[in-house]
Amino acid sequence: MSAKQESRINLWRRITQAAFVLLLNPYFFTYRQVCFPVLNCWGCPVSAFACPVGALGQFFAHGVFPFIVLGTIVFFGALMGRMLCGWVCPFGFIQDLLYKIPGRKLNLPAFLKYGKYAALVIMVILIPLLVGIDLTPGKTTGQDFFFCRLCPAGTFEAYMPLSIMSADAKTAENAPAISQQFTEGQSADGQPVSFCTLWLKSPRFWILIAFIVLFVLISRPFCRAVCPIGAMFALLNKFSIYKLAIDKTKCIECDVCYKICPSNNKVQNNPNSSECIRCLACQAKCPTEAIENKYF
Repeated sequence: MSAKQESRINLWRRITQAAFVLLLNPYFFTYRQVCFPVLNCWGCPVSAFACPVGALGQFFAHGVFPFIVLGTIVFFGALMGRMLCGWVCPFGFIQDLLYKIPGRKLNLPAFLKYGKYAALVIMVILIPLLVGIDLTPGKTTGQDFFFCRLCPAGTFEAYMPLSIMSADAKTAENAPAISQQFTEGQSADGQPVSFCTLWLKSPRFWILIAFIVLFVLISRPFCRAVCPIGAMFALLNKFSIYKLAIDKTKCIECDVCYKICPSNNKVQNNPNSSECIRCLACQAKCPTEAIENKYF
């Protein structure tokens, strides 16, 4: 593929990612009864839709099977696999941008790719199903390990801005109701506390800091090792309508696709790996145009 075509694919991907950040967080529109299947926290003051992770937890906690949420995931996954991870997800976009910061880069250990499945089963399904996800202020229980309580996307998009809002209020009752689920806006004597104090005392804040450091050092570590939505899409990657295919007559096994892949996937060996986020960086960079689009 020519340098011009490669540049065009990369440009369109960045434009699409940036556009969806705005579309999913438009400020003037909210319809959280519907999930959009990417990691974009429903608690964000400007988010338009619900996050599938939070919705799944709510359904399981109430003993209701989440037909609509899972149906949405299966529909998009069966259509395009993990392409939403590579082209749409706002939190994936943040990781892409931070990884561009120059410096030493590290590889993610291969076994950590199973972490996202553990997070899905344990933190999104079993904990809500077995112990619920009600708030437990002032103490730590199994409920506090529900995925949304520790999610760095939720911390960045909801906990931090809402803690500022609630800390500025005279009492927690004056803060938006949703903020009470993300912040502890009062001290022991009922007085408001600064949002900086809330952050420094909160484990979720330090989890976010740790991930930000990892985002600079490792390509998409959260997507590859932690994200439950990525885990669900990964299960459908090989069966989706849209796939990638390798023309063996053109492939020269130069490993360019492996070097450019944000998931460290050997594309020539497994173009539809569960780890592939369909960013098409490999297709854009392939010197012999051996990576082709395939449908059905």
